[in-house]
Amino acid sequence: MNSCPHCESQSEHRRISIEVLRLVYYECRNCKRFFPRPIKNPNVPNLFQQFQEEVESYGFNILVFGPGRSNPLFRKRHEIQEMLIAEGHNARMGEELTATNTPFPSDIQEFFQVNQFDYVILLEGSAGSLTEMIEFGIDYYRDRFLTFFPKAGRRSYPGTGTVVRGKRLGALIVEYTDVFVEKCLMKLIVQDMVKFWQSYQFTVDIKLRFWEQQQRGFRK
Repeated sequence: MNSCPHCESQSEHRRISIEVLRLVYYECRNCKRFFPRPIKNPNVPNLFQQFQEEVESYGFNILVFGPGRSNPLFRKRHEIQEMLIAEGHNARMGEELTATNTPFPSDIQEFFQVNQFDYVILLEGSAGSLTEMIEFGIDYYRDRFLTFFPKAGRRSYPGTGTVVRGKRLGALIVEYTDVFVEKCLMKLIVQDMVKFWQSYQFTVDIKLRFWEQQQRGFRK
């Protein structure tokens, strides 16, 4: 039985799987808050503790796309941006980087923006964010996008066409409900995905270091 880290309740918690990311969360039946699946092997944290500081030191440039101020999702975008900044990343919203009185239209400016950032978090919930998902999150830069698409739109034209095509191409698209937004599950998913990106970059770097050491040994 998993104990809730918030209220320590051990009641039967509701399990929620984010299959596309292979993440599992639980909703506490008592306090109604979400928490990630605990690590089962108690030796694992100690085994990787020596690398944890280095892994967490990786800071990324992360762009947070989504609806504008008039949309309720804007507040969640802002919360995600603040969370990422607090964790040491350079997180920006597209609006902060869009220039006026320029010959470049907004879609070209967004293309430049995405090209300059390591990763992009996209909350789809408006016509503009749908265009960002189609043009950038699927067609050009799907390897650096984490997209949240409303589950209520699964039977819509984008849901049956664009989202299906994106998933087949390997785009990371999480279908969300209001619960994801209201109870901070969306923020937990972003947090865990960024940890994965940090671990991935650390793994690449440590393998490169090992390879360089081998090359120096061969040259001696």
